[in-house]
Amino acid sequence: MLTEFASLMLTRQELMEIQEALAMRSLVEDDLRREEGLEPVDRRLLLERIDQLLNATETQLTSLEDRMDQELWHHAWYAYTDEWAWYRARQEVLKELGALAARTAASVIDDLVHRRYHEKFEDYVREIDMNPTGSERQTKERKTTKK
Repeated sequence: MLTEFASLMLTRQELMEIQEALAMRSLVEDDLRREEGLEPVDRRLLLERIDQLLNATETQLTSLEDRMDQELWHHAWYAYTDEWAWYRARQEVLKELGALAARTAASVIDDLVHRRYHEKFEDYVREIDMNPTGSERQTKERKTTKK
């Protein structure tokens, strides 16, 4: 079997972006494997090769992994709070409409939910915020499109 080779010219910054992407992918992949009761992947040859090309030290690799883990946490928290806020907005709208909800067009309900979501987003997030002094999540732009 013949191995095909390709050549690629990258800047150091571009290579570092690939390293970050592969490191993040490995964190997610290992978490998913752990959930399935599997062992983490022992070696990631491509990531190791990129680490070597960048002359990355153990300290730098640990720092990268910690930063990627933190970014994944922020993303997960944002996704969860966003879904929770949408769910709560829909719950309140349907409760207010009561029996009228069954005769109301889905597009009208979605529009009402969308407005409620934006009006009370921070209130909904406070319902689930694990930090009693305020959310540590980075402020992200709330959805501007309807679900």
